[in-house]
Amino acid sequence: GAGVVLAVLVFLFAYRFFSPPAEEARHMIAPIEQLRFQRLTDSGDVVYPTISPNGEMLAYVRLQAEQGSLWIKQIATDRAVEILPASARGYRSLTFSPDGTYLYFRQEADGSSIYQCSVLGGTPKKVADNVWSDFGISPDGTQLSFVRRDADRQRFSIILSKLDGSGEREVAFRESPADFRTTPAFSPDGQRVAVSGGIQGQNLPK
Repeated sequence: GAGVVLAVLVFLFAYRFFSPPAEEARHMIAPIEQLRFQRLTDSGDVVYPTISPNGEMLAYVRLQAEQGSLWIKQIATDRAVEILPASARGYRSLTFSPDGTYLYFRQEADGSSIYQCSVLGGTPKKVADNVWSDFGISPDGTQLSFVRRDADRQRFSIILSKLDGSGEREVAFRESPADFRTTPAFSPDGQRVAVSGGIQGQNLPK
């Protein structure tokens, strides 16, 4: 009986001091009625919309005559600028750098490379080749992560590199028929990378 009483007292103490007050908890999640929806584009030909980490810019691709052009829009001012012209090769996998100064992407027609482009426009720079997945960017904005296939050694590798493409290194691999099949994602502290894998010819990942 004394043990039960003690357990109840410990529970009440923990609930009282570690749970948010009722009023605070009530305001932690806004009711659906308080959500405000804002239309960011109205051209009807937009794909791959991506918002910058600070929420100030929107990157997207406009599809016109089987070609894609890359655009950046300042959300507050509603001003949109084409930063890369229409191309039959297209653009996809749009990802902002954490500081919002660069946009990274792959081509729609051939996704085997990763490119870096200033949000102000200019000539894109290729920063990775022989890419077999989408890519992740570390929270501190210093590294890229992606999957690469080495046909000669018959294996799939997780590759890390600096954002400018230098300093590539293999951090893990699986030999065929095992593979990696999703985007390597950084943990919030940037110390780990998570990715799913499977066996070639099987649909279920491991």
